[in-house]
Amino acid sequence: MDRIIHELSQHAAVEEQVFYPIARRVLKDEDDLVAPSRPHPRAPDSPPANILLAPVAKAMDLAKDAIKGARRARELTAARRGSARARGRVARSTRR
Repeated sequence: MDRIIHELSQHAAVEEQVFYPIARRVLKDEDDLVAPSRPHPRAPDSPPANILLAPVAKAMDLAKDAIKGARRARELTAARRGSARARGRVARSTRR
């Protein structure tokens, strides 16, 4: 009986030190591919609906992020142009 306990505890130690870290990395990477990046309070919590709708929610989140990013970039560009125009006006007004 002692030998069985010893073998099982060694086996468990190997799983915890070798298998679990690898499984965590692999599963974390897979979750990042389909898991939504924002909370969706009206989304279902139980399978199979949550499994089927998670990629759709992720796509919606990515689209929303892309739109916000494009909007921010456009606003920054407009702000830079506006500040350059303001500097030009100041420079012209000081020359007179």
